[in-house]
Amino acid sequence: MLLASHRPLCRQHERHTQRRISQGSAVLLVLLTLPCSLLWQRANLFCASSAVVRQPRVGSRSQGPAVSSREPGVAPDLLDNVGLEFGSSPMGMLRRRFLADSGLPILPEPGRPAPWVHNDSVYEIVPHQVERDVQQLEYLVSKNVLRQELQQYVTDLVLPEYRRMLAIAQTVSEGRSDMFFMTHPQQDLAVFFSLQKRALHLHPGDSVRGDAISPQLDLDAIQEDYLQKEHHVAVIDNFFTQEALHLLRDFLLESTIWTEAKFGHVGAYLEAGFACPLVAQIDRELRSKFSKVLDGLDLEFAWAYMYDGSLGGIGTHADDSQVQINFFITPTEANLGANDTAHPGGGLILYGIGPPPEWGLDKYNSIFVTKEIEEVLSSVDHWNVTVPYVQNRAILFDSTYFHRTDSMNFKKGYKNRRINVTFLYGKRANLNPSASVAPSTKSTLSDARDSVEESQDIVENRERFYELFKTGDNWLNEESWEMLREMGL
Repeated sequence: MLLASHRPLCRQHERHTQRRISQGSAVLLVLLTLPCSLLWQRANLFCASSAVVRQPRVGSRSQGPAVSSREPGVAPDLLDNVGLEFGSSPMGMLRRRFLADSGLPILPEPGRPAPWVHNDSVYEIVPHQVERDVQQLEYLVSKNVLRQELQQYVTDLVLPEYRRMLAIAQTVSEGRSDMFFMTHPQQDLAVFFSLQKRALHLHPGDSVRGDAISPQLDLDAIQEDYLQKEHHVAVIDNFFTQEALHLLRDFLLESTIWTEAKFGHVGAYLEAGFACPLVAQIDRELRSKFSKVLDGLDLEFAWAYMYDGSLGGIGTHADDSQVQINFFITPTEANLGANDTAHPGGGLILYGIGPPPEWGLDKYNSIFVTKEIEEVLSSVDHWNVTVPYVQNRAILFDSTYFHRTDSMNFKKGYKNRRINVTFLYGKRANLNPSASVAPSTKSTLSDARDSVEESQDIVENRERFYELFKTGDNWLNEESWEMLREMGL
């Protein structure tokens, strides 16, 4: 890494038991009366075999039944959202837990780590996530959505420390976005470390008065077409009403709920702020209006992902669910790949085969079995449906098929970052595996095209990134911090 001619800033970390906290965006809503006491749960990196473990904070205690740790975004009995007011629904419960656990009883001050920051806690600092956090803070200030006291606090105290951490992260990683390092909290960055996984601002995410899903869609015809196809997939444009689309996008851009860093993107999950009245309304309408497809299937997981744009997307995998619905939220004009008439990209690639029945989640949902997955895809000549990224497009598909994010090229700038929202229905235990699609099968989708395979560099860098997350070998020690300060950082 940087300063290799002298000594590396990142040293291998000697193993011993420590508290370990994923670096996350400062979740920005000041709550002065709620206790900070909910037990943190495990959160996967998208594959079960490379999970970042968020250990319980010292002094925390569980309030009521803990949320299941099966996957990010999972909650018990989410089907019960039907017919309930948001506040009394399971999603409302998740929202209350998040607010109670992530509140700020005080606004952290420079040079004085907050009481919940422990000297032996370990933070994972991911450069592309810190850069995203800085962009979001600047966006919130520019929109003037924060109350006056908080606006001044973010401008004068929060942004300077976040910008300094970004400069440090870029220096340590030698400008590479696909690296990260681990560190103890530093007193001269007390505001930054004190705000990790804490609430500072949260858009209300209110439901809309009418329908969130466009009433202009012929959903009966869409479902019949989906169920009759050999390859279960439906591409639905103009899916949300304009009011719901704009409200959902504002909720995602403004809410600082993006706390889980991954390779090239960050995640927001139901139990960590993604649950809101609008998300609950979308779930209710999906199960009501897509009853033929989702009949008897519970909502298992839901999340949103925001991408760096330079590191590719999620690699080829299958999910632990029966049916998946993906929504594209970012304006189409931000997708530079949409201008490529031969290979418009940025969307989703759905292959014509799923994992063998003997494979478990730790294999079909892991980034460490690339060669084995490639062998399976080769058996159907990589047959796929590749759907370009278009705003307000929904993709309904059988989640048992292998799929991945397409190559992407989006404009720079916070509002142009690629965002997709995902809802997963049906438990893998009750899975009905779909038959492989014959290589000779032709797709009837007008947007289908030949996919462009991921570069080997992205595949290898993704595997290296998650391997380091598992082992914790990128360590920034106190000697290295002193070197950074001598450099003026």
